[in-house]
Amino acid sequence: MAGWFSLDQQRSFDPRGGPADKYPLNQNNALFINVVAWPICLLPTFFSNCFVARAGHGPVWGGQFIVHGVIINWKFKSLYNPGVATVLLGFLPLGIWYLVEIYSKGGVTLWDWTLGVVYIGCFIAVVMLGIGLGILADKNSRYPFAPEEMERFRRHRLR
Repeated sequence: MAGWFSLDQQRSFDPRGGPADKYPLNQNNALFINVVAWPICLLPTFFSNCFVARAGHGPVWGGQFIVHGVIINWKFKSLYNPGVATVLLGFLPLGIWYLVEIYSKGGVTLWDWTLGVVYIGCFIAVVMLGIGLGILADKNSRYPFAPEEMERFRRHRLR
């Protein structure tokens, strides 16, 4: 997020202010969120015969498509953000395949959709907001984004 958007755009998404290279997002908490996200997203794959498989659409749709594909673009009034390519080329096709598979194996109930929302909601509330953008957010972080990353594609000049 930080490498692509100006401080003004970051403030519209998270009004806590900067410095934009390390607060609220820095390399440390970005790494933490992404490393923890992988097991959360992969759990439904490895436990396909239990409730977690039914809840697996939460990370696919809520965590990726809705956040990176809709919310971030809407907040920044842009068509692209870091994650859209991953969503369109990776998560969207896999998400469609996932839904086809679970529907072909007996359908998905309202309870399954509820589990998916709770599953991704807990991840967002605890891991992303509570730990990543809460505990690990630090205005004096030793892990700022590099200046060249902050200036990538000169996005701040395209407003």
